[in-house]
Amino acid sequence: MSSKHLSDSQLNGVLKAGNIIIPGDTEYPSFENANVIDQIDRMLDYMTEDDRKGLAFLMGIFAYLPVFLVRFILDLAEKSQKCPNFMGAPLRLIQMGVKGVVFTLYYSDLDEDGKIHQQLNWNTNIRMKPEDENSIKTILELENPSEAEIEYIYKYGKEAQVQIRKLTVKQRTKYIKKLRHNILKNKDQIILAIQKDTKKSKSDALISEIFGVLDFLVFLENESIKALKDSAVKTPIALMGKKSKIYRDPLGTVLIISPWNYPFYQAIVPMMISFVTGNATIYKPSEFTPLKGVIEKLLLESGFDTRWIQIIYGNGLVGSQLIDKRPDKIFFTGSVNTGKKVMEQASKKLIPVELELGGKDAAIVFDDVNIKRTAAGVVWGALTNCGQSCTSVERVYIQETIYDQFKKEAIKLCKNIKQYVDEDGDSDIG
Repeated sequence: MSSKHLSDSQLNGVLKAGNIIIPGDTEYPSFENANVIDQIDRMLDYMTEDDRKGLAFLMGIFAYLPVFLVRFILDLAEKSQKCPNFMGAPLRLIQMGVKGVVFTLYYSDLDEDGKIHQQLNWNTNIRMKPEDENSIKTILELENPSEAEIEYIYKYGKEAQVQIRKLTVKQRTKYIKKLRHNILKNKDQIILAIQKDTKKSKSDALISEIFGVLDFLVFLENESIKALKDSAVKTPIALMGKKSKIYRDPLGTVLIISPWNYPFYQAIVPMMISFVTGNATIYKPSEFTPLKGVIEKLLLESGFDTRWIQIIYGNGLVGSQLIDKRPDKIFFTGSVNTGKKVMEQASKKLIPVELELGGKDAAIVFDDVNIKRTAAGVVWGALTNCGQSCTSVERVYIQETIYDQFKKEAIKLCKNIKQYVDEDGDSDIG
């Protein structure tokens, strides 16, 4: 029995407290007989220095107190809610600290023969009814669904929206935070999947897809609670004596149709806007860059219910069929021509539509700029993602006095661009 953080006497204090909390019986061993004390450093390594010192001090005291006094202190800690606050607060800390250490060691399957988990019949595998498992499998593999299957998708969406609506905005942001951590942890695999579908360079995938998504998720975590809370507004004189408020309620089921050029960013960002505002989501990616299975895996690992966000694969006809089933809102990103068709079809059913379409964006350069820096910015703005971006620079207006200098610098930069699908981040564009 040894620890790099606790002395032998302090470890004896842990054993004394552990045996009082878990004395054992005919079915379960006592804390001491479970032989888990040697694993204590696995937990102490992750404690803060102050917490370790506090635990060591308390266990040092317990080591020299008789068992009946330690039992009295722990019993008193159990009744801390009834004590005045100046006594209750330290007693609650004792209760949580000591119990936390004892229970974590005892119930973490660290005993040599694993009998504790066997006796508890403790199985941490995810178990579900066969019909639920088959339903999830159907949704995850759904491609070019039939009309009946689309009906089923919307039925799922309505059921899911009831669940999501019950979550507070704070609870929803916790799921978003988990997703952000998972994206960061799996960024290399995500980039490879993006490169496989789009043939982008590694730096393009990292900068335009991963960085942008992570930044936006942080924004949602920090701003959603404040932005979505009810707000009081001025009451018009005609309603004098009344109070006026703006309530921000979910719409229901949101259909998101995304383009091929940013398959990861244009999936996660609109999905999470829909989710944090309390909606169920049906997402249809481009058939050219579907990132099959990538988004589903991230969502599942982050704790999202499979009905909250359903991903449907297929061609443009599938998008049209999904609109026909009357979602509560449509968010479409893509070309002007397809956007017009989406709006026309949605207008017949009075479905609210948000369109993010292409444009002809211009850069304007005056003669007081740093030529090298500005040329680099304009070239990047024009050619990042091979120019396939709704805000890419497509025209440049340059003040006549610096036209030749700017043109020379821009041509030089373009000639030095490295273009290939890389593995090491050395390529500029794919």
